[in-house]
Amino acid sequence: WQLPPGYKGLPQIAITQYELMSLHLAKNHLAYLNGTPFLDDLEAVIAKVEAGLPAKTANHLERIVRVFMPLQRGTRSYDRKNDLLRQLRTALLLQLTVNLTYKKPDANKASVYRIDPYALVLYEQGLYVAGYSHRSHAERLFAVDRIQKITLTEERFEIPVSYSSAERYADQFGLIEESPQEVRICFSHDVAHLMRERQCHPSQRTKKLKNGSVEVSFHAGGL
Repeated sequence: WQLPPGYKGLPQIAITQYELMSLHLAKNHLAYLNGTPFLDDLEAVIAKVEAGLPAKTANHLERIVRVFMPLQRGTRSYDRKNDLLRQLRTALLLQLTVNLTYKKPDANKASVYRIDPYALVLYEQGLYVAGYSHRSHAERLFAVDRIQKITLTEERFEIPVSYSSAERYADQFGLIEESPQEVRICFSHDVAHLMRERQCHPSQRTKKLKNGSVEVSFHAGGL
């Protein structure tokens, strides 16, 4: 291999100030993951991008950083789960079976579960591991903040071809495991706009009534 005559290295990263704004928007949206390897890696990517910015874009950097203000309430802290999340990240990427030491809210002591982790589910600023439980012989969901320890094994697993995270939770309202049913709710006119402006479920249908109220219907589990 050889470099051609006149080689001057790779060109600068071609990124606009608006694309950089979108990167910082993503970072601020994940502020509740501060202190975890996920946000650390995202910050490292942004730093690499910013290091090669043209002067015109770099001049707007301070304003770009401050333009978004995340207001997150009821968040959970994951900074103490740093090492655990690093192991979980490895297991997800390499498809390695893990042993989870997990304590349910109503349990007196923790139990060990052998899990094939399929996906990391982000729901309402919370992290959950979706995977196959060898104990239950079925897919289960584990809240990361209740996991006390993760031990990687050398055993690899294959995710079923038919598995789809999107389809898995399509018929649920949130993360509640219940059979889907038809639900209809009427919201009075003074709060009707809140439901017209939101899509709370993929199957949501919103019908405006004559008195200004709205009827919202879902086909979902988790009444």
